[in-house]
Amino acid sequence: MQAPYTVHICADQQYGAVTVQLWHRLHAKIQQHDGHGSRGPRPIVPGTLVRLTVDRLPGRSRTPTS
Repeated sequence: MQAPYTVHICADQQYGAVTVQLWHRLHAKIQQHDGHGSRGPRPIVPGTLVRLTVDRLPGRSRTPTS
């Protein structure tokens, strides 16, 4: 995979280190489309991929109810 277009890293009290990575103009591999089975070219769908990672997830603040 190519390097991300932009990266943002910050610290949060609840989640720890938070990293956001962004990739622009990636093309999705479409499996089901209008021309599926026609042996024609697949449609090109450019998009933006966002990846969010955190060090930890917050704990439960209350007991779950049944």
